[in-house]
Amino acid sequence: MRVKTARIDDFLAGQQNKHARIALWIDVEGAAYDVLSGMGKDPEKVALVHVEVEKKPMFPGQKLATDIDRLMSNWGFGL
Repeated sequence: MRVKTARIDDFLAGQQNKHARIALWIDVEGAAYDVLSGMGKDPEKVALVHVEVEKKPMFPGQKLATDIDRLMSNWGFGL
């Protein structure tokens, strides 16, 4: 089965209401950092993020909860 995907920043750029903000619910089995990085230059268009994070790696090189917290904090999000 194929699932259509898009970068978050590309999705947001295509929205009709350029002032609208969205909420994200992310559960991607260890790839949350990669998905969140897709917000690129538009994190201010996201109002709320609910994301599943891991404290122990599921695979080598995986970004963990502390990495995701740092990324989100840099964009002005808090727990």
